[in-house]
Formats: sequence, C-alpha cells, structure tokens
Amino acid sequence: MAGTAPKRKKTTVRFDVEDEALNDVCVIVQDEKFFVSKQHLSMHSGYFKNMFSRRVVERNQKEIVLLDTEDPMAFRKFLELIYGVECLTDENIDGVSFLADMLRAKVAQDRCIDFLNEKSLMSTQEKFEVAGKYDFMKELKADIISNIRTPEELKDIVPDISQLDKQTSNMILKKSLELHGAPPAPDFNNPPAYTQINYPDGYYSEAFPLLPQPEFFYYFGPEWGLDY
Repeated sequence: MAGTAPKRKKTTVRFDVEDEALNDVCVIVQDEKFFVSKQHLSMHSGYFKNMFSRRVVERNQKEIVLLDTEDPMAFRKFLELIYGVECLTDENIDGVSFLADMLRAKVAQDRCIDFLNEKSLMSTQEKFEVAGKYDFMKELKADIISNIRTPEELKDIVPDISQLDKQTSNMILKKSLELHGAPPAPDFNNPPAYTQINYPDGYYSEAFPLLPQPEFFYYFGPEWGLDY
C-alpha cells in the first residue's frame, strides 16, 4: 500500500540577510530592513526603475526608506510575489494591491487580479470594495457590475453609492436603470433627424418636439424646483 505523499514544502525567499552577491540595496519599511536587488526591483516596478535610473542620490544609496507604506508584512508579500512565490491570501490581497498600484508593478497587479478572479473566497461585495480602490482593477470592477442580475444584488454589492468615484457611480446608475427596465439613454452624438416642413414661399423650418405647455409648469414646476 502506497504511503501518504509528503506535503510539499512552501517556497520562501529571505530578505533579511545581506549578501553582496545577491542584493545591492536595503529597502526600509517602518524600521524593518529588506535586502534586495536593484535590478530585480527595477524590472518589476516603474517606481523603483525611475528611482534607480534617474535619481543620482537614490541610485548610489545603499539604503532606501519607503515612506508611503506603513505595513512591512505587505511589502514582504509584495517582494515574494515579484520573486515568483504564490503568497496572496484574502487577508493580504488589499495591502499587496496597494503596493502593486503605488509601485507601478504590472506583474504584481496582474497576479492580484488573477487571485481575485480565480482563488479568492471573498464575497462579491468584498471583491468590489478592493477593486474600487485601485485604477488597475477597473476592468475587474466593470465585470463585477456587469454580472449583477437583480436590483437586490446590486444593493447588496453597492450599499452606499455616495462613497464611489464619479466613473463608478455612473456605471452603477446605468446598471440600475437596466435592471429596472428603463429605456436606454439617447445617443447625443447621433441625434435623430427632424422632419423638414416645406412652406409655399420656398422656406422651411425644422419641426422640433413641442415644448411643455404652461399647465405643465403649473402642476409640476414647484415639485421639481422649476422656476417659471
């Protein structure tokens, strides 16, 4: 009888050991030091590429203090991700996504999106909250909205539209109108052609839709805040 297969040992990468043969810079996050390679950071991060290729001071420094993040563990997971380690979880995806966005790390961004699409056990609302924070996840956010099937589901996923940016709010409004059976908005870039009326003297004018009559403003003007 075959024995139980041994558990596969999780791949790890150490960043707490200084080795001049492997690393040439130390990135410090909240007093925690990470010894890494400038070349590897530059290959995966537009932020570090710009720093090490154009800024003379940082290019020659042996230590770089990363001031824009306060989470050393998230930075450790970010480094593991760009070094090829599968380390994303529902607990760290937000922090790693923040760094992937801030450091302009395309590979890390793609892996964050893949994790949310394929492996995350988060609810749709939780995924939407994460996707709504980062511009590189705008397609994921749009996919989540497009897959909403009922007004109740929309309300559960987006409980407070006032907290959303303008673009996302417009997407939610459009989806809400669609779910409630509202007609599509007119295409103002291609307005309908109006019928021309020819007059005996050879002149013509366009026949525009009739404007609301005075009775309209009398009954509905005050309610809608119209000044008449």
